[in-house]
Amino acid sequence: MAATPVSQGTDAPVAPTSGGRDPRLPPVGSTISRRYKDRDLQVTVVESGFLYEGQHYKSLSKLAGIISGQVCNGFAFFRLTGTGADAPKAAQARQATKPTGDKLADKITKIDALILKLRAALDEGTAALAEAEAKRAEMVGTAEN
Repeated sequence: MAATPVSQGTDAPVAPTSGGRDPRLPPVGSTISRRYKDRDLQVTVVESGFLYEGQHYKSLSKLAGIISGQVCNGFAFFRLTGTGADAPKAAQARQATKPTGDKLADKITKIDALILKLRAALDEGTAALAEAEAKRAEMVGTAEN
């Protein structure tokens, strides 16, 4: 008995297309790409399942489990969570949440400014400490005479 695909985040089943394929899957012949633990994964979608490193897998979840070493949802692992016509919108929404070059540059600039402030405060603290130690040494020297 084939499992009914379930979309991520809901309990509602995803209706397969007339060909029996889950609408979240890219067309046959497509490559699903994902970077995982410093590895670039390339999975080819075939009519009977998926090809990965010369091996055939019927289940995307089984493949994801072999790669990750734990039980997981293949659609979630490979980030194929949109449905049908909504898939491009879901991908765009995910992309919009990633920092763009400008946003990333702004964040780096803010962090650099914070680092400079912390270094200045550390330098002031170090100078104040050196001054206090010098006064203490002077007092100890005076007290010994």
